[in-house]
Amino acid sequence: MHIDQQPARFSDATATNALRFTWLNFQSGGARTSGKLDYDFTRLHRLAAPLVEPQLSPAASMPVAIFALCEAKGWAADANHGLLAASDVLSATLGRPYAAKMLPFDRGPIGPALFYDPTLVAPVAWHGGGYPDFDDKAGVIRFRTVHTDQHLVVIVRHWNPRSPQIRLEEARLLGSYGDGFPDPVFVMGDLNATATGSHWPRRDWTKAPYIARDAKAIRMPDGAWVDATDAIHHLIGEWEWDEFGKQGRRTDGCGFWAMPEVAYATGTPAGEAFMATVNRDIDAGGGQIIDHCLVTRPQLYVPGTYRVHVPTEQHDGRWDSDHRLVEATFSLASSPVAWPHVDAGLATRYRLHAVAATGNQPPDRPRT
Repeated sequence: MHIDQQPARFSDATATNALRFTWLNFQSGGARTSGKLDYDFTRLHRLAAPLVEPQLSPAASMPVAIFALCEAKGWAADANHGLLAASDVLSATLGRPYAAKMLPFDRGPIGPALFYDPTLVAPVAWHGGGYPDFDDKAGVIRFRTVHTDQHLVVIVRHWNPRSPQIRLEEARLLGSYGDGFPDPVFVMGDLNATATGSHWPRRDWTKAPYIARDAKAIRMPDGAWVDATDAIHHLIGEWEWDEFGKQGRRTDGCGFWAMPEVAYATGTPAGEAFMATVNRDIDAGGGQIIDHCLVTRPQLYVPGTYRVHVPTEQHDGRWDSDHRLVEATFSLASSPVAWPHVDAGLATRYRLHAVAATGNQPPDRPRT
């Protein structure tokens, strides 16, 4: 399927060594029915189009290097017909020649897909060919940047939507990619879990049905239901409140940072940084941030480029997807990006003060 749109004109990304990342849970991969897989990729076109509209994206003049997509339902069937058609639509919409590949998945033919611009990044290690021998390698891709020959690791995951306990085990598979890992790591996708903190959107679980509470919340001894946050906290650290229950800070964790907190600490208003990634009226009790990009080198983030794209209208009585498109840009320059706009108090709360001061360079160790 071809979308009638002129290719966008972009600035030269080589000047800044910048890479633009996007991530999206595309509801059922655009499938029109649950039986025979017939796709409506005009929805994907409309979702991706804001990425090249300057009034909607702070990085519209820069090409998207990595596009991670969850729920590519049935795209690998019939010789990857759905995957290649989606790649064609994204290439036409964004004006770049995207390569595409399905990623390993063990919960049925609805796993993630990854699109990348081969003029900007080139894969050097890709754990594919079915589910890997080692479960921590599923969806793990090592790229090198074409212009700088630097390496980065992209991990696309779609965590279990039904069980907080299973999500915690899935998070534990990623622990070794955190502290001390030799290259920048980006964990992207629908992780079906949120984090605690004073600005993260909360869901009113009294308005949600039991099956939703059982899937994404836990019941406290007093009977109240609260967000199940253990999986995310395993990677980014727990939120520790002060003795008055007001101020808080991140503690422990495997060495990842959540992009909403990085964006907020570097100048993005709270209302934009902590925007829900699920559309309105999808989840009873309110939407949350469950679509994530977790990073190990937050100092590579280009301030002001994190954006949750909120659609303005529905089509045929529904949103083009139940989740929203999210983006952020990172600079892989040799020297860490200077952060002149980091708020000192927020930097301390989110463990960014040491990063801003030292660059948080981990000790050298061989690549694995």
